Amino acid sequence: MWSYSLLAFFWAWAIPLWKMRGATPAQRLLGLRVLDETEPNLLSWPRAAIRWVLLYGWTLVGVASNLTVVL
Repeated sequence: MWSYSLLAFFWAWAIPLWKMRGATPAQRLLGLRVLDETEPNLLSWPRAAIRWVLLYGWTLVGVASNLTVVL
């Protein structure tokens, strides 16, 4: 169950930072920014969520494969 909490934490942490500041603290330390590809603006909420799913969403497959179905 801790893995769900970890995913929820990263969801609630990364998306707002990408949307409002353009980078997580580690990205800022490295001088990186996450911007929209079409114009030099910060990401929109949907794009930030899509970015999270593409970067971390694959871990949901691993978490889901450990679930047991009780009938």
